[in-house]
Amino acid sequence: MKLADTEHAVFSGNMSLQDCEVACKINCSCTAYANPNITRGGVGCLLWFGDLIDVRVNAQNGQDFSVRLAA
Repeated sequence: MKLADTEHAVFSGNMSLQDCEVACKINCSCTAYANPNITRGGVGCLLWFGDLIDVRVNAQNGQDFSVRLAA
């Protein structure tokens, strides 16, 4: 995926992807999360709040992008 526009996102440079997932799950306003550093063992967390704008499929250089949905 091409990650969503980051206008409504918050970045933390010292979180693992697992920490990022937990942070999104405990915040009711979180709509998605991703690790913006695609290298192996990359650290960093982007949390989105609100609308996800400009998300696209990018088969060659895409990134994992986890969207929070209702149960």
